[in-house]
Amino acid sequence: METWRQQYFGTISDTGTSADLADPEHDGICNLIEFATGTHPLQSSPPSQTLVRTPGNLTFTYQRTHAAL
Repeated sequence: METWRQQYFGTISDTGTSADLADPEHDGICNLIEFATGTHPLQSSPPSQTLVRTPGNLTFTYQRTHAAL
């Protein structure tokens, strides 16, 4: 994740716009999810994942990038 932060934000720090839960482009997808799904954290993008709620469960489905391993 530090390499990813450096690439997009010019820092490895988990603060400000590069923080895991930050959403610098305000598309509703936090940086941690942008990293995991391989989307660009500074360009608004349509959701590439689904969230389904059933009684007692939430299922989050996405295509993981190799870097997120």
